[in-house]
Order: sequence, then C-alpha cells, then structure tokens
Amino acid sequence: MDWNLFWTAFGAIGGTLGAIATTAAVAVALWQTKYANKKKLKVEFSDNIVVVPSQGNLSQKREYIGITATNIGNRRIKVCNWQVRFPDGHGALIVQDISPIGKMLAPAWPVLLEPEEQASQYWEKKLFYAFIKDEAPKYKKRNSRLLWIVKDSTQKEYRIKSPKTIAEYFDEAEAYYHAHP
Repeated sequence: MDWNLFWTAFGAIGGTLGAIATTAAVAVALWQTKYANKKKLKVEFSDNIVVVPSQGNLSQKREYIGITATNIGNRRIKVCNWQVRFPDGHGALIVQDISPIGKMLAPAWPVLLEPEEQASQYWEKKLFYAFIKDEAPKYKKRNSRLLWIVKDSTQKEYRIKSPKTIAEYFDEAEAYYHAHP
C-alpha cells in the first residue's frame, strides 16, 4: 500500500468537505442577514368591538369592527391602508373615520410603526353591515370568508381571513337591521 497516495486522497476528501461546509456556512449567514432585516407585520381582525363611555349613559355605546397591525420585525414599517376583499377579488378600501369619536379611537393612516408598535383602525358596525347587505347578494360562494388586508408603503399585503363566512355576516346584518329599523 502506498501511504503517500492514501494521505493525499484523505487530504483531498477533507479539503472538499471543508469547502462544502464553508459554502454552506456562508449561505446560512447571508440568509440570516436577509431574514433578520425582513419586514414583519402581524394583522389581527375583530368583528365585535364595543366602545362604552366611561361616564354617562350606556345607551351611548358604539359597535365597531376593527383591524390592528403590529410590527413584529426589527425594521420600521409605514402602514398605509386597510381593505376588505371578497373571494372573487372584489372589495373595498376602508377610509378613516373622521368623526370626533373616530379620531379619538385611532390616528389617521398612513402611520410609521417602529418595531413592537401597533396601530388600529375601526369601521362602524352598522356601516359594515350596510356594505355586507349591499355586496353579499352578488356572490354565489357565500360560505367563503372575507379577506382583510393591510398594505404598507411598498404595497406589500398582510392578510387575515374573517372568523365568519359571508353568509354569517349577511345573516347578522339582516338581524341587525330588523332590530334597528
């Protein structure tokens, strides 16, 4: 057996494995850098928000639906708008409530969110129900869920589906308008 040839082959195999490991380490380091600087936004939707005055008559309570965007990354994100979308892609951009109560509930968007900050927007429930009553009959797939979208300044979409189907919201809207003619 030629020991010189053996150790040369052993060294070549070791060098090759070392080069592969180094290449993998560089690839992982580059991926981690890109991943660590990625924008991350958590979106939460609620269809049952009740605002009650701290003093006075409880009959002055107001009902809203709302969306909250939380920056869970380590970069600032400029949140610009929110919208609702039906399964066929049709939907609506929801604009800021400029009533005195609406202005107190949430600052106007666009808003710049630092890491770990959040911002919310609200839509009065009776207006949401009016929208559903007008739009839902146009869709055959009423067992699908609504898609709620928050867009940032680069038009990147952050999505969440509604907890209820279009049919369930339509039934709630019908009941609401029968109770509040």
